[in-house]
Amino acid sequence: MREDTGIITLTVTNTGDNSVTIKEADLYAKELTILNYQAYAASGTIGPGNSMDYTFTIQANAPEIPWIIPLPSRQMPRMVSTV
Repeated sequence: MREDTGIITLTVTNTGDNSVTIKEADLYAKELTILNYQAYAASGTIGPGNSMDYTFTIQANAPEIPWIIPLPSRQMPRMVSTV
């Protein structure tokens, strides 16, 4: 729902033979606000075969959209809600 918060964790794995430098990690989505957007502004290195997790705290920006689930006629007519 709009303004709900959550956590997204992204794992970056270096499958190559050389170390790679990560200048910064960021997440972009028009439906989300990244609440800790500067958490990974520093550089880092991921060695060959190693992984690094990036965890972002997010807040939903998308407008609520009504949805309808039709049920067979012998049951309740239908359920209406918002997401």
